[in-house]
Parts: sequence; structure tokens; C-alpha cells
Amino acid sequence: MMTLYLALLRRGRGRDQYRRRAMGAGERSPVGRVEELTAIRSFLARRGPGALVLSGGAGVGKTTLWEAGAELAGRSGHRVLATRARDAETGLSFVGLGDLLDGLPETLFAELAAPQRQALDVALLRAEPTGAGADPRAIGVGLLGVLRRLAADGPVLICVDDIQWLDPPTADALAFALGRASGLPVALLASKRSGTSSQMPYPDEVVEIEVEGLGAEELAELLSARLDLRLDAATLRELERVSHGNALFALEVGRRLVRDGVPHAGQPLPHPGGVEDLVGSRVAELPADVRRVLLASALGDETDAACLGDLVSEDAVHAALTQGLVADQGTSLRPAHPLLGAAAVAAASPAERRALHAELARIAPSPDRRAHHRALSLSGPDDGVAAEIAAAGQQLAARGALVDAVVLAEHALRLTREDAPTRPDRVLELGDLLARVGHAARVDALLDVELERLPKGAPRARGYLLRCDGLDADTLERYEQHLEMALAEDIDDATVWALALSRRVALVVVNSVERLDVADDWSREALRAARGAGELAAMEARQARAWVLALRGRPPASPSERADGVTVSDAFRSVARVEARRLTWRGELREARRLLVDLYEAAEDQGEDLSLVVTLVHLLELELRAGAVAAAERTLELIDANGAGGIISLPLAARLRAQLAAFRGDRADSRGLAEDAITLAADAGIRWDELEARVAGGLAALAAGDPLAAIAMLEPAWRHTRDEGVDEVGAFPSAPELAEAYVAVERVDDARAILAALQPLVEAQDHPWGRATVDRIRGLVAVADGDVDAGCEALERAVEAYEARGLGHDEARTLLALGRIQRRRRKWGAARIALDRAAARFAADGAEGWAQIASEELERVGARRPASDPSALTPAEGRVAALAAAGRSNKEIAQALVVAVSTVEAHLSRVYAKLGVRSRGQLAARIGDEALAESEKVRGASPTDATRPSG
Repeated sequence: MMTLYLALLRRGRGRDQYRRRAMGAGERSPVGRVEELTAIRSFLARRGPGALVLSGGAGVGKTTLWEAGAELAGRSGHRVLATRARDAETGLSFVGLGDLLDGLPETLFAELAAPQRQALDVALLRAEPTGAGADPRAIGVGLLGVLRRLAADGPVLICVDDIQWLDPPTADALAFALGRASGLPVALLASKRSGTSSQMPYPDEVVEIEVEGLGAEELAELLSARLDLRLDAATLRELERVSHGNALFALEVGRRLVRDGVPHAGQPLPHPGGVEDLVGSRVAELPADVRRVLLASALGDETDAACLGDLVSEDAVHAALTQGLVADQGTSLRPAHPLLGAAAVAAASPAERRALHAELARIAPSPDRRAHHRALSLSGPDDGVAAEIAAAGQQLAARGALVDAVVLAEHALRLTREDAPTRPDRVLELGDLLARVGHAARVDALLDVELERLPKGAPRARGYLLRCDGLDADTLERYEQHLEMALAEDIDDATVWALALSRRVALVVVNSVERLDVADDWSREALRAARGAGELAAMEARQARAWVLALRGRPPASPSERADGVTVSDAFRSVARVEARRLTWRGELREARRLLVDLYEAAEDQGEDLSLVVTLVHLLELELRAGAVAAAERTLELIDANGAGGIISLPLAARLRAQLAAFRGDRADSRGLAEDAITLAADAGIRWDELEARVAGGLAALAAGDPLAAIAMLEPAWRHTRDEGVDEVGAFPSAPELAEAYVAVERVDDARAILAALQPLVEAQDHPWGRATVDRIRGLVAVADGDVDAGCEALERAVEAYEARGLGHDEARTLLALGRIQRRRRKWGAARIALDRAAARFAADGAEGWAQIASEELERVGARRPASDPSALTPAEGRVAALAAAGRSNKEIAQALVVAVSTVEAHLSRVYAKLGVRSRGQLAARIGDEALAESEKVRGASPTDATRPSG
């Protein structure tokens, strides 16, 4: 069910002020290079001698990493001396040395002995040679003298790009100096092309990293970041295949796609400009049968040497291997370099490529690859072949290989005649598959052309339903209009009728969160219609019914509705997803996590982008209920990595970040993020996200000590859910925060009214989170009424219940309230225990802002820092200072500690003031090795290491 909850409303794309805050902004860093950057940071943190060499093929991205390493070194207080070696300059003496020493103060050279200074001046073309010219040994000694003087003020990093092309005189001088600088903080960072040798020996302590190609996800991030280009999964996989993950090659292809558009199925990806100049002439001069081997390896990614023996001679295959044109991967041959494969494809005519595809279809090892090559062998309609390819695509879809199924469905439609009776089915099958993998824009483009050609009745109604999914959603009215047009068709198909009713329920319940009583009737009718329908309609009808029941505080109506969970081919539509949300609302987190991780793995296995991202969103929401802010932050990174191409709407992205900020306790940012999210959601008409953002905004206002602002945020959410029949007390949980705000402004009767509304629902639903929350509110009301002992007892019961359920945030928030009450009663010991527990729990979970609030309360009961040591850093300030001294940017520190960038900036301002420093270099010198060791501990727990969801 392609609900508006996630996929529909993406308006506001031009609102840059909202986009920046919703989607995040920051410095550009190498894509997909977490391990390499971690190694570089570790190398720099040693601040000692040694070498780190980045090896890789041309264009793989080693220079980008080299640049990042040099930048990190500069930010961490290193003196950076850099040169970029070039092939054309290898024969020019001391070109590299001139780059390395350029810009250094003259005083460094003036302090050298006269022979050394004269030798360097001659080498750098600053003086005329005398006699026999400069002595190479004097140049090496002079360079060593310069390095010693630089190292006296801090660590030095010599950076050489493409060291294999470094001119020999510079290489000799560097080898001499580095060989005698082993006791100095002087290190080498170099990049080197694989298969070449350096002109100079490395220092004794050398680490070499082989920089490999990027995967499809990293290529997607690279194209998005550099070119603002987003490709579907099938095109990305093809780009990964032809480029072998080579970043330069992929970017050049991406620039062609930006300029010319993405080719249709059956057309090859464009090759980068300049390929002909680099390798085209070599490919053109190859014998025909050898060139055919290279072309076959580029077109057939499952073709091994034995299979190719049926197309060309064994001698041709052998020649292609021995000449380095193709590489044997064991199960297949591939071009030895992506540029060779691209040149072979570009040099072949369309007819030649089609003919070879026809032969590859004959020898392909699997039915789906045979169908793929069969499709590419034809340029025009062929109903017989189209039927074969459509059947192969349906088999792939049944196996869960949806991305491959989309490719074959596109080919099947391309090869179907305009007037063929099977064309409407082919259009709708392709539209269904595109919708299932989350390619809404492609659904929209397909139906722009095909919708009016569909026969009236059920086929046209199906088209309108798909049109809803493909909307770029400039207005909610368009979605409703297409839905009503589908319902208005004379539908004699139970499947289509059940689907239309289910979508209507989704629109009202999951998007607008309203009219649950009416939606209840619609969902019952959808279930009745689905009994004679196919699996898809039955799934959507069951899920629509489950959403209604869940929001009304009831489980799915029958065991069968619970059991469709992770065994189906579409995790997004499963009742298990709704049940996981209901369990999360109830505080039954272990059971919810199990379901969500199963759904995540199913979506990952089946290549369902939409299911994958939606499941991650629910996992993030679960982590927030658990109070695990750091885990939620890592989950958000996975969402960002997988949510490109419009799967994540701006309102959803904005409210997720608002929720994270509120649970962290970011007093500077969280209210603004919540206000932005509310505006985006209200403009788009997505009430669900608006309600979630209001709860986050209320929590943020309480963190800022502004209960009136909290009431303004929370009252509309509380009233809306009460008025529209949302009886599930854990959905949109505004009640405890609103009650706390009411008590804070002495509106105790209003808090008591919330308690009266919750209690019967909690009892009727046997609601674990609700029971603890009733105790929490009851405690606050009792204290406000003057019965402090009874209030504290109720709050303590709530703490125990939350803790037993693993609801860490609610537990810590209740401890904070309890500690404040005990402090006001002057029960210092009890207050200290409660507040200390709250601060520790907040800090352990990554809610640093809330930990700071609890610490401030602790100071009021006598847990102050000694006044005699005003320069002492708090633990939070110490962690930020250590990472800053180690060279991390503010954004990287924020990611490592799971706080806002503004929080990092505030901590650093206090650190600089306390320590009397003005720069990161001075900070590194001041805090010393012990703090840098602490930064390594923090780095080891960096959330960027996450590759899978928690649990």
C-alpha cells in the first residue's frame, strides 16, 4: 500500500531553508571510505614517523582520499608539505621539492649552514649554480634541516600524490631526509597507482592501503553529492558493473546522464568523453576475434571462458587474457579496466551489439540472463519474445528479485506492439513493480503516456491507483482526485476494488489520522472484497484493517492477519509492520525489534528500497522509545544512505531529525527543527508527521524550560487524537509531556483530565507503557495537590516499570522529575541518587543535552565542580576537546558523539575560554597525549561503523 505516509507528498522541494535543516548539511568528504578515513585518522593521531600509502587504479579515488588526509592533517595541527607528481614532469629535476618547500618562511633557510642553504637555493632555482653545481647530499641535508626546524613546532606531514611519478632528484632528497628523521614527528602520506613502483624507498614503518572500487550504494551517494543525480537500482547496478566501482569513470558517465538523460532499457550506458583518446585506438587495432572477446566480456557479465569458446576461438580468448584486455574472475570474464569495456561497446555498432546479445542469449547460464540478452538482441516489437521476457520477469518477481524483474518488464513492454491485447497488462505489471521498488517518478512517467490508453473499468482503475503512487504530490487533492476516479470506475474485479478501498483507508488513517470510525467500516468492506482477490489485494486489505485496529488500541482481528509478516514478498505491505508499530507504542520493544529486524532482512534480500527504508524508520522510532539516541542516529545514517531518489519525503526527514534533536536534548536546535517539520507537514497535508513533530516540539520546549511553549505544541496533538478516535495511548504520546507542562504552569485540573482520559483506555488495553505513564502523571498531579509522598511513590513505580520494559528515555525523564521534587523538599541524598541515575542513563544513551540538564540539577544539590579549578573541563567538554585536537571537524565530532553541531560549537567555545587557547593546534598542544588517547576510544565507537540496524 503506497500510502501518503511515506511516498506521496514531496512538495516544498524548492524551500531551501527547510531542505537544509531537514536533510542536514555539512562538509563534503570522500564517499564510502569510512575504513580508509579511519586508518588515516589513526595514522595522523600517532604524530610520529612512518608512511601511509594509498594504492589503487586510475580514477578509483585514491587522490580524493589523499586530499582528505592532507586536509585532516592541517586541521589537526600538522604542518603539511604537499606536491602532486605528474608523468610529464618526471624528467624535470626538483619539481616536487619546489612544491614541498614553497611558501615556507625564509628564516627556516637562513638558519641552515651555508653549503646546505646554497644547495637548496640552486635546486629551487632561487640561485645560480656555482662550480660543479649543487651537491645532492647537501640538498638532502638541507631538507633534513628544514624538517627538523618545522618539527620543533609540531608534527609535519609530507604529502605526495602519484609518488610513482615523483622526479628522481626529489625522491632521492626525500629518501635521504626521511631516513634520518626517524626520531622526529615527520611522516609521509602518499598515493600510488597500482602496479607501479615508487621512485623512493619508504620509511621503515609503512602501511599500504589498497583503495578498491565503490559499491552501488556508494556510487549512488557519490552521484547525488557531486552531480545531484539519482539513479534507480537497476541503472546503479549496471553502472557498478561497467565501472567496477571506479569513481572517476562513474562520475564521467554520470555527467553524460545529467546532460543526455538516462537511457531506456536495452540501450548501453554512455561512456566518458576521452575514452577514444585513451584506449579507443588500441581497441580499434585489435584483431576482430580478440575485439569480439572484449565486447562479449563487457556485454555478458556471466560469460566465462568456456562459454566464449562457442563464439570465438580459444586462441582469441587466450590472446585477450594474455594481453591484459580481460580478466578471469573464475566464473566470468570481465574487461581488465572499465575504460577498455566502454571503448569496446562504443566502437561496436548497434547491429553488432544486438547480434552478439543474440549469441550470448544462446550460451547464457541462467534463464533470466538468457531473457535479458534475448531482449537486447531486438530493436523492435516482437510479441512472441515479449511474452517470453514477461514470463521470465514474473518468475523473478515471484522469487523476490524485484530490481531484475523491473528490467525485464521494461523490455517486455518495449517489445509489445501498441495495439496488442496484452499491452495493458504489460503496462500495469511494470507499474506495479516500479511502485513496489519505490520508483514513484518512473510510475508517473509511465502513466503520463499509457493511462488514457487503458480500457475503462478495472484496468483504468488500476491505472488511477498507480497514478496515486507515482504522484510527485504537488497537492493532496490530486491524490484524492485519482483515488476517487478509480473508485468511480465500473469495477468488476474484486482485486481492484479491494485495493481502492484499502488506499482510501490509508489516505484517511495513515496520512490524515482522522475519521477512524468511518475508516473502520471501509476496512471491513475491503477485507470482504479481498477474500476473492489476489495476494496483493489481500495483503493491502489486511494491512489497512490492521492500521485502523492498531490506532484504536486493538490487535489485528485474527491470527491469520498476524501471520503474513515476513514470509511475503513485500515487507512494506505486511501486517507484521503494523504489529511492530503497535508493540513499540505499547512498550513491548523486544518483540517489536524482532519483527522489524526480520522485515529489514526480508526487504534487503528482496531489494525492496521502499520496504527497507520504511522499516529503518520504524527501527529509529523504536530506538527513541528505548532512549537509545546514539543507536537512532546510526539508524538515520542508514536511512540517508538508502533513501535517495524521493523515497524519504521532506516532512518525514524533517520530523525524524526533530525527534532526534528533542530526545538528545539539544536546546539550541530542537525547537527550530520541530517548527520546520510542522510547517512542512502541514503544507503537505501529512498529519501523521505533523503530530509526531508536535510531540518532539513539546519535548524540546520542556528541555528549554518553557512549559507554555510545550503546551502550545502539544495541545493540538492531544485534542486531534482524542477527537478522531485514536485510542492507542502510545501513538503520538503527547499525554505525559502535556501533563508535565500543565503542572508546571499550575493547570493541575487539565493534567487531571488527561489522567482521567488515559486510565480507562490503559486498563481496557492492558497497556504496559500506559500503566507506567499513568503512574508518572498521577505522581505529578499528587505532588501538585500537596501529597508529596504519594506522588513520589507513584513516580518510583513508574521508574521501575519503564526500566523493566527497557524504556530508557521515559525512565530517565521520570527520574529527573523525581529528583527535582526531592531537591525542592531538601531531601538531598534521595535527590542526588535520582538525578545521578538520570544523568548517567541520559549520557549512556547519547542524550547529552538531557544529561547536561540533569547535571545542572545535581549542581543545585551540592554536586558542583570545585571552585578552585575553574579551568577543569566537564566530561562532555573533554570528549569534544580530544576529538578537536585529533583533527576532527565539528560535523565529524557531532557524528562521533551523536550531538548537534551547535552543541559541539558551544562546548568548544567554553573549552577555548577555559584553557586560554585560540586554535585547534594550540588545543592539541595543551591537552596532550592522554586526551588524544581518549579520542581514539571515542573514535572506536563511532556511529559511522554501523552497517545494519540495531538488534
